[in-house]
Formats: sequence, C-alpha cells, structure tokens
Amino acid sequence: MRDFCIASTLAGIATKEKMMYTTQWLQRWIMTRRRVRQPRHFCIASVERRWLLLGVLLLGLWQASHAEHIASLRWMRGYRSADGVGCCSEHDCVPWPVALLQLSGDEATVLLGDTVLQLPAKSVHATQDGQTYWCCQTNTAGRCPDVPTRATTRCVFYTVGM
Repeated sequence: MRDFCIASTLAGIATKEKMMYTTQWLQRWIMTRRRVRQPRHFCIASVERRWLLLGVLLLGLWQASHAEHIASLRWMRGYRSADGVGCCSEHDCVPWPVALLQLSGDEATVLLGDTVLQLPAKSVHATQDGQTYWCCQTNTAGRCPDVPTRATTRCVFYTVGM
C-alpha cells in the first residue's frame, strides 16, 4: 500500500507539473500574442495620436495668431462708423494703403489703394499704430471685396501727415 501512496503522490506531482507546465505555456503564448499584436495596435494609436497632436498644434497656432491679431487691433474698439457701428472686428479690418486727401465738414476724400472715395467724416480716423487699415463690409464668404467702394467701407484708418 505504501507503494501505492508513493505512486499516487508521484502521479499527483506529475499532474501538478503538467498543469504548471501547461499554465506557463499558456502565459507565454498569451504574452507572445500580445507582443505580436501590440506594435500594430500601437502603430494605429500612434497615427491617431499624431493626427490629434497635429490638430491641437494647428489649433494652438491659429489661436495664437488670432489672439495676436485681436490684441494688435484692440485699440480700434472705441471707434465707430458714421452709422454708429463698431469699425472693425478681427475678420474685416485689413492693412490697406489709405491716404486722407481732403476733410471738409461731414465728408472726407480718401485714397484707398488706387480708388478715390468720398466717405462720411465720422468713418475716417487717424491710426494709433502707424499702419493704415480699411474696414470693410464682408461678403457672404466672410471676406473683404477686392475693390473698396463707399457701400463696402465701414471705416478707414490713415496715418497723420498722409
């Protein structure tokens, strides 16, 4: 009977060893499969992360340039057109060659690029930053027209002495 106990103990040990071997083999197989799949998954995630990072970076650059533009034109906030509307926002005020030709009463004659216009004097202002600007009525695409007209001009900013 003692031999039987030893044999059954040895069989139990062998079974435990087989179980341990099988468990270790399964763990190694799972880890190997994970390693094989991981780079592919990581690569996809990496591409997605790169696109996300690029989007965040571009958004940050746009906001920085947008903020600089708004900050640089902040001094225009108090200016109004002859209609009482604020002269500029960040989308409709563009650097443009402006020269004040004549100011008489309620009318001003200005040279906007190559175009001479008669504008209300309340829409013509001296600039504070040395740059001249044309503030336009934007079209449906949100852009200033190619050629300024009285109807598309909200305000102009000229340099003193020009």
